[in-house]
Amino acid sequence: MSAIKLPGWRVFRRSLIPLPACLFGAYIMYHHGVSIVFWLTNLSATILGIIITLFIQSRQKTFPARNLNLAAGLSVGFLLLTFFNKDMFGVHRWVFVGGLNLNAGLITCPVFLMLIVRQGSSLRPLVLFTIVTVILLMQPDASQVSAFSIAAMLLLWSRCKLPLHKVLLILFVSAANLYTWLNLDGLAPVDYVERIVYMAGHISKFLQYVAIVLLALLAAPFFVQGTGNNSLLSFSLGVYFSITLLSAFIGNFPVIIMGYGLSPVIGYFIGLNQLLSKK
Repeated sequence: MSAIKLPGWRVFRRSLIPLPACLFGAYIMYHHGVSIVFWLTNLSATILGIIITLFIQSRQKTFPARNLNLAAGLSVGFLLLTFFNKDMFGVHRWVFVGGLNLNAGLITCPVFLMLIVRQGSSLRPLVLFTIVTVILLMQPDASQVSAFSIAAMLLLWSRCKLPLHKVLLILFVSAANLYTWLNLDGLAPVDYVERIVYMAGHISKFLQYVAIVLLALLAAPFFVQGTGNNSLLSFSLGVYFSITLLSAFIGNFPVIIMGYGLSPVIGYFIGLNQLLSKK
């Protein structure tokens, strides 16, 4: 049976990282008259994520290696489910569960990064990386193509023993990013999802700057060296979340945590738990 102990101050402090951005986003939505359902959903999901994180980190247990293939299969399957759900103008990013629209990429990409690290030096990480990138290209989701492929490339780089392999990796990632950004979808933005920072700017420039700082703080902890053998994965997750955030300023993509969306909250806490893990 797993040992349970109270989380330390470090774990408690870092588990609260997304709360300021969430509260700020809730205020911006409230100020602009957005329905309470949206900002309360974000706030509830964030608070629940904090509680679950504290519980998980109180248990001295690591993810069993024998479950890696199962986790990979389920995650890829969930990503593929987007093609069997209703599309939005030809875009397949969501799995509809009840009244919830779950963005599969935002939930599973942090999981895939963890799996790439944990699967050792076999061909499995490279195969998983290729499959996921191709699926994201087909959805299409330029934000997640860039965030995932570049973050995963950092993890795969040291495993490419030959210079030719590294060149091929760079070419594949570059081609994927070039193609996806030259073929952006035509979905119109939803202000309280993709343009929450600009909504803050409509109140005052100061609040817009505050929004940018709070978003930067979401990614910052991942660039602090992780514990144990976790430092490379933590850095990769930092790159992933940074690119996801930057993409929202370039195209019509969700602003994680601050803008409305359950999926980014789930994905962020998956990454945060990897940051806090000891192995």
